[in-house]
This record gives sequence, structure tokens and C-alpha cells, in this order.
Amino acid sequence: NRGFRLSDILNRQITRGDFSLQNVLSTEHGNAPEECNQNISENDPVNKGLVNLHFATELFGGFMKHLNPFISQLDPSLHTFGYVREASCFLFTAVLAAAAKLLHPALQKPLLSHAEELFLESFRCGLKSPETVQAILILTYWKEPRDNRVWLSVGHAIRMAIELGWHNLGSDAMKPPENASDRQAMQFRNIERTWLVLFVYDRSISLQTGKPWMIERSSYLESVSNWHLHPLEVANDRLLCAFVSLRLITSTHFEMMTTQYAQHQRQDPSQFRSLLRVLDRKIINWQRRWTETVSERGEDCHAFLVPFYGSYARLLLFTSSLRASIRLKDIETSIDTEAIWNSYSSAVDMLKLVSDPSSSQLVYFAQDSVHVMIAYATVFLIKLLLSAPSYIRIEMEMPALDGIRNTAEVFDKLQAPAGTSCALQAAFLHNVLIQHEAMREQRSSSRSH
Repeated sequence: NRGFRLSDILNRQITRGDFSLQNVLSTEHGNAPEECNQNISENDPVNKGLVNLHFATELFGGFMKHLNPFISQLDPSLHTFGYVREASCFLFTAVLAAAAKLLHPALQKPLLSHAEELFLESFRCGLKSPETVQAILILTYWKEPRDNRVWLSVGHAIRMAIELGWHNLGSDAMKPPENASDRQAMQFRNIERTWLVLFVYDRSISLQTGKPWMIERSSYLESVSNWHLHPLEVANDRLLCAFVSLRLITSTHFEMMTTQYAQHQRQDPSQFRSLLRVLDRKIINWQRRWTETVSERGEDCHAFLVPFYGSYARLLLFTSSLRASIRLKDIETSIDTEAIWNSYSSAVDMLKLVSDPSSSQLVYFAQDSVHVMIAYATVFLIKLLLSAPSYIRIEMEMPALDGIRNTAEVFDKLQAPAGTSCALQAAFLHNVLIQHEAMREQRSSSRSH
């Protein structure tokens, strides 16, 4: 019943993540024996003496309690300490290393070094599994300050997932086994969950870097808004569905903003303003729906993340329509007045959410991408204050600077270890305030002369 494509005719192993000359020219049927296996006892970080069992247990529990809710990655019912330790030394070590960075910094360096070695070994051996994909991703969420490999690492993880057939989810080629046990059902949802995480991450990186995404839209992804409605649902699944839905909105409509159609619409201010308002309404409706949904069953950080990401999406939407800062002084004759005000409001809202007492302690555990968003909102506000006409600056300056100052104080109070995102963020925000004050004084001095 198969066709005549290359992948239809040759050994079927090449479509299951085993594309090699040995398999293409194989004279044998069935699976070839694995030639490269990671020895669990040899690579286990506890057995290697990198961390004792007590600290390993504490770090694992800390990851599941504090870090995992931000990334919606692991299922607490499936990914127990024993399950993860037995399933994958790489995933186990990556989890411990991520937790150690924020909870026990003295243990982080040896654990991270070992996780990196296991990453290299998995690449060398061509190992592919859900746990390997998850381990790679976890290493990217709380990176070292100079680590610039996230785009490459996520791309590798996506290619691995495609080799495992996850892009066929929703089709007959990739569906859960019939009469599956709860464990089997959880393992299949684990695959689905990881594919959804990859989609969100892929689109997020594309949005931040301007680089192309890898995972295309599909009917499966577009129907995922109710994926969390399942007997085996975990609290983090609601946040994940929210993020998938938001990425579907933003990637589609932000792309539309840069099309020739949108460029043409800019010549007609009323039509272009209508387009902005339609997209803005979609984001506001998304935020309203999912804020309510995660409040019904979710982690504490979810009530912060939904409005935070919603405000960030609105900030990107309206800044995408702004003219270059040098043109802002013509604001009274342009269509940018509404866009500037909405951009400003969204950026200030983001900083208010971070400094709100209900979430100010939670951001200690936030992944790096949250800090990138905070930095973007901050720099946008400063650039706006330095570029906008005085009558706009008068209205915006005090709330904007207060927002930046309050956010800086939040990160100061966290007293995060050196080298962590929170410590870097605190230094960055204070430096922004110092630089702004210096530029403002320079501007006043030049005017007086």
C-alpha cells in the first residue's frame, strides 16, 4: 500500500529517526542493535558523586515545584524522581543543574558540566527520545550569561522531534495506542506536551530574533486550545494551551503586519488603525479567556504569566507600526499617536506586573525569556522618553521611570546569586536609569547653551 517516494521504497527505519547508509543499504530486516548506549549507573550524577541523594532529591523537588510551572515541560504524575533518574541520565542531570543554579549554586557547576557532556554524547551517538528533547530544552531556559546557543539547540531538538515523527501528531501515523494504560497514556501526552512546547519556543525565538521558524501550523496545533481538557490533565497544561493559542495569533497576525497588504494599508490611516484594533482585540480576548482558565486550576505563576505575555504581545503589536524614533516629532500629523500610547501602556503594565507583591517573589524562578521581555519593555520606554515630543513625555515620564525603578528594586530585594538572570537584570535596570539621567542632563545642558 506504500507509494514510490524514496522514503516509501527504502528501509522504513530511515523514516523513524535512523537515516543512515547502513539502514538504506541494509540486507537485514528489523531493527539493528544499538551501538552506542549511555550507561545509567556510569553517568548518573549521584553515582558519579556530583551530588548526594539527599540534595538530588531536594533539587528535583525544587525544580518541579518552582521552575517547571514556568515552562510547562514535565508531568509531575509521570516524571517522578525515580522515573526520570531511570529513564534518562541526561534529563535527570539537566533538571538538577537548572534547579541548582537558583536553589544551590555551589552544586550547579559540576552538574551543568556533566549535563553538557551528556548533551555532546547524545549528539555523537545520535540518541533520540522525548527525554533527550526535554533535557536539551531545559538547558536553554536558565542559561549561563554568555551562552548564545539557544537557537541552535532548540533547532536540534525540533529536528530530533521530527525524526521521532511528532510532526504527524493528530494523524493516523501518530496516535495513542488502543486500550492504553494510564502510564502509556501519560507517556503519549508527554510527547504531545513536548511538541507543543517546541512550537511555542520555536515561534518565540523567531519573534525575538527575526529568524525563520521551523514548525509549520497544522490542524493539530490549531485545535489545541482544548487539549488540557483531559482526565490526565496537569495544572501546567492550561498555561501551555494558552501559549500555543497566543503564538498562533501573534505569528499569523504579526506576519500580516509586514505584508505588502499591510504596507499598502498604511497609506490609509483609518484602515490601518482598524487592522491594529482587530489584532489588539484578539490579544485582549485571549488574555481574558486564559486568565480565567488558569485561575480555575493553575500554579501561582500562571496568573502572572498570562497577563504579562498578553501585555508583551500588545507591546510588539503596536511598536511594529511605529515610525523610526527620529520621526516621532511629527506625531501630531501621523497615525502613531494611538500606537505610541498603547505601546507605552503595555510596557508599563508589564513592569507593574513584575513589581506587584503577588508576583515579585515568583520572578526569581522565571526563565531567561521573561527577562528579555522585561529588558525590551524597559529600553522601549527609555527610547520613547528620549524621542517623543515634550507634551507626550510630560505625561509618560513619571509612570515609566517609576515602573523601571520599582522593578529594579524587586530584583535587588531578591538578592539573587551572581551570574543569574535576576542579578543581571537588577544591574541592567539600574544602569538604564543612570544612563537616562545622564542623557537627560546632557540634553538640558545643551538647551541652556
